[in-house]
Amino acid sequence: MKNIAKSYSAYQKGLIFLCWAIYTVSYFGRLSFSSNITNIMASYNVTHAEAGLVTTFFFFAYGAGQFVNGILCKHYNKTFLFPVALTVSSAINVAVFAGLPFDLIKYFWFVNGCSQSVLWSSVILILGDNLDRKHADLSVAILGTTTSIGTFLSYFSGFAFTRAGNYKIVFPVAAAVMLLIAVLWLAFYPRLIKNINALKPAAEDLTAENGKADPADQKQDKSPSDAAKLAGRTAVVTVAVFALFSVVCNFLKDGLQTWVPAILKETYKLEDSLSILLTLVLPGISAFCGVITLWASKIIKSFPLLASVMFGISAVCALAIRLTLGVSFVVALVFFGIISLLAHCINAVSTNLLPLRVRGSLNPGTVSGLLNGNCYVGSTISAYGLGLIADNSGWDAVFSVFLIAAAAASLTGLVFFFIENSKKRS
Repeated sequence: MKNIAKSYSAYQKGLIFLCWAIYTVSYFGRLSFSSNITNIMASYNVTHAEAGLVTTFFFFAYGAGQFVNGILCKHYNKTFLFPVALTVSSAINVAVFAGLPFDLIKYFWFVNGCSQSVLWSSVILILGDNLDRKHADLSVAILGTTTSIGTFLSYFSGFAFTRAGNYKIVFPVAAAVMLLIAVLWLAFYPRLIKNINALKPAAEDLTAENGKADPADQKQDKSPSDAAKLAGRTAVVTVAVFALFSVVCNFLKDGLQTWVPAILKETYKLEDSLSILLTLVLPGISAFCGVITLWASKIIKSFPLLASVMFGISAVCALAIRLTLGVSFVVALVFFGIISLLAHCINAVSTNLLPLRVRGSLNPGTVSGLLNGNCYVGSTISAYGLGLIADNSGWDAVFSVFLIAAAAASLTGLVFFFIENSKKRS
């Protein structure tokens, strides 16, 4: 029986890794443009707003796709869906490398957003259906690194190819990496699912015999108790609050990731390649968001309160940037890094930890898709909106907007927490 438990655990870990790999490399295909935004602005002679519009098209398509795919993901054939999505993204990256006119890039990037939008909600549904509680928590820590590592690799590639004299090489490299992982998914995903399903009954019996049955893995009774109904209502309301939080956290997260290279170049007069290289601080620090999120959630058990604290710290950092902008790029990077890390943590709660924790009441794929869709509402606003603000009012105004957004979200979280606590005491 111990061999069954070990094998069951190994297959679950293999599934987590495969999901991690396919979502991490997707960032190569989506950030190949924004990681070179200063190069693109120079080579095509376009403004912040024009360059940001391309990313906005992607974010809009990706975000809208999250709402649709979050609802439909349970019907998809995951074996073939992911490879097809990555193949489409690869073809679009190759088209940009081949010399696609700038006026057309935004439309191709829109299609890129549509193709990649099928990934996340299906990943969470796969993990929610096939992992026990222990491995579900492990997946939160591991998948929390996907955005950071994918972003790091994309921006480092942008830096390396800029230094080499041809930033556009990043596009075919992104395509090649995505196609490689697509092949690995086709080869290993069906086997992992088959083995997990075969071992699951025996592994659950063994867990029950040892007195370690996981309540989160047990299906609710068809006639739920008052406590179960309350848990369901609380889950729905919490998801509704995080719909707002998701917008703000990605507004901060992707706003920084998109525009920090331009800020460093224009405010501190750094070279393009150095600006891109220093931007790697953001995903480098944020790679720890999964582990930090799990640790913080054990100390602050209320997810809305946890988000409120993180937004509050982000607001303080935005104020500090506003007061010191132009003084030292090192000081700016420290505050950029803190905001990015906290925004990634809130994003991990919204799109990963919360959906998996409410799976007893709600479909985790649907919850994750809806919240991730809201995340990309914030991303959509940040790409074009912040570029437009920078064009008209400068980067000082951008960080004033950051301060207001983070402070408002923090206050909302506190109000919700106190209301919920009052209801519980009543």
